[in-house]
Amino acid sequence: MNWSGIRAVVYDLDGTLVDSGQTIVVLLNELRKRHHLVAITKQNCLPWLSQGGESLIGWALQTLDKASIHAELQEFRRRYSEIVTPPELLFPKVIETLSSLRDHNFNLAICTNKPRILTEKILRETGLIHFFKHIQAGDDLPVYKPDPTTLLSCLAALKVSADQAILVGDSTTDQILADHVNVPFVHFTRGYNDGISVNSVACSIDTHIALFDYLPCKENG
Repeated sequence: MNWSGIRAVVYDLDGTLVDSGQTIVVLLNELRKRHHLVAITKQNCLPWLSQGGESLIGWALQTLDKASIHAELQEFRRRYSEIVTPPELLFPKVIETLSSLRDHNFNLAICTNKPRILTEKILRETGLIHFFKHIQAGDDLPVYKPDPTTLLSCLAALKVSADQAILVGDSTTDQILADHVNVPFVHFTRGYNDGISVNSVACSIDTHIALFDYLPCKENG
């Protein structure tokens, strides 16, 4: 692909910027214990971590009952809101990469299925919130990723077209979303890969600073 026209970078949150999987599995196991279910591991959760809260809770508690899922999801989010996300859970070089992207006048956005109150909380606690011109959270619209409306909202807020942006993510949800909008998809390989089609990504990176191997600028520090 031609990277010369890229002006914006849209990021997924969980599994891309923040390694939140271990926090999530601890909370899920607290809920499972109340239902007399055996503990699960982060590896068990990988296919569900990017599917949105209702799908995650339904799978974790082995139920299809919508009322139960709704109640347990509210409890899950209440418990999540009481846990501080330390900066140590950021993947390596996140701060350095975002700082340099901003210094090079790239417009940055978040596109996540996590609800806004938790998204902003995590971004504040990890020191990331000031980097992003736009945050598209999971409860901002009546649809969720990979519905193209979510990413199109980011592009509109950043005032860029699909060929001027890239989406950095770790899951098939992100890849499908990028494909829907014809935005190049950058696969962050240290996240929660649930079956990425590696042959159709714009590139794969195992550290965020590696973006500067492709973008039309040099990392400045």
